[in-house]
Amino acid sequence: GYTEEEQVRLGHTFREALGNAAEHGNKNDPERTIHVNYLRSGDRMSVVVTDEGKGFDTKAFLARAEEVSALEH
Repeated sequence: GYTEEEQVRLGHTFREALGNAAEHGNKNDPERTIHVNYLRSGDRMSVVVTDEGKGFDTKAFLARAEEVSALEH
């Protein structure tokens, strides 16, 4: 039930999430696993991509994002 444009956007977003999980989370270690869980109900879809990385401090990341403009980099 998604338009072609929506399908393309979902595909790009999903590939970006998988790429980030592999590169940044799992450090491109082929022994580590990436888990994908999804739920589709009516006109909504939720996708959760989980890697085996140690994670990062989201509070520090968001605080820094408020201090620095993305346009400055």
